[in-house]
Amino acid sequence: AKNRLGGLDTDLGLGLTDAEDPSFNGDMTQIVFRRTGAADPGAEDIYVVGVYIDEAANTITPSPTGPVNLTRTGSAYTEKQPGYSPDGTKIIFVSDAWDMRDQIFVMNAGRDGSTGNGLRLAVADEAGTANLAYPVFGPVNAEPAYWTIAYVSGTAPRTIKWARLAKEGTSVAEDAAGDPGAEDTGIAPTADKFAWGVLRTRGSIVARHSPRKL
Repeated sequence: AKNRLGGLDTDLGLGLTDAEDPSFNGDMTQIVFRRTGAADPGAEDIYVVGVYIDEAANTITPSPTGPVNLTRTGSAYTEKQPGYSPDGTKIIFVSDAWDMRDQIFVMNAGRDGSTGNGLRLAVADEAGTANLAYPVFGPVNAEPAYWTIAYVSGTAPRTIKWARLAKEGTSVAEDAAGDPGAEDTGIAPTADKFAWGVLRTRGSIVARHSPRKL
């Protein structure tokens, strides 16, 4: 973890040497991350650990229960690149546990970090050629019943895609026209740049800025 005031690295004291892809939830009370070979050599699973940030003391302390394995798929499969939904209730990540192809899944985050249920396939790769990676929830969700998600797809060139994912149910993501599983609107590498921002104060989101062309 990075010390916000001093800019120094802070060791959480978890004794981990194989942690990668860390991401805070919105209120900064949990960190989700990937471990490589922790429970099983060759395994890559998604873990979560609760943390407490004391801004007055400028400290961050992990939960005494330590990291919790949310996926437990063993060495045969890989889970990676996790991230939280804006409200912290869902975790999006990449896994090859279904048909040995990297596809995008969503699961419940669990308020206490002890459950990984509610698993659903969000973006499928039926042909096995999409090379899906780096999924994220957008900070702005204009439709109350849907999440906006983005991810990287393709090989040459790699393309940034976005899609709508219903907050309830088990349906896969759909494009802006509402077609499930359709090829979604993409941003290919060009001279254009896109950005969005999130302003947080004391761990709470107080303002969001929609994606816009620069």
